[in-house]
Order: sequence, then structure tokens, then C-alpha cells
Amino acid sequence: MPGPLQYGFGVKAFALNLVTARMVAISRVQKMLATLLGVTISESTILGYILQIYKHLEDWEKSAKRAILLVREKSACQFSV
Repeated sequence: MPGPLQYGFGVKAFALNLVTARMVAISRVQKMLATLLGVTISESTILGYILQIYKHLEDWEKSAKRAILLVREKSACQFSV
């Protein structure tokens, strides 16, 4: 198939799970995916997946931190009275 390959969400999710949650080395993930798919996914592609998820979760993380701080403030005010 000519042109760049595109991998589905399942491959992305599997690679991200291995690298981030399971802490498997990127080179090992490459080997595993090559065995499963028959093609080698480059290190930069896997790093791109990580960057993508980081950017998507950045706003969520900020709002979650704000919500946690608000809950702490309310709890502190209740106990200080």
C-alpha cells in the first residue's frame, strides 16, 4: 500500500497502555507491535501518541486540580469554624 500507514485507535491505545501504564520500554513495544502487526512502528510514532494524549489530557488535568483544591478549601472552611 503506497503512502504513510495509519494505525487504528486500538493500536494506539495498546501502545499507550504499554508505555505509560505498564512502563514497558518503547523499543520493547516496537518489537511487540512488529510481532503482532507484521510492521515496525517507529519510535517517533509512539512518542507522537504520547504527546497527543498529553495535550488532550492537559485541560482535563487543570480542571481536576482546580476541583480538588476547591473541595479542600470548602473542607478547611467547615472545620475551621
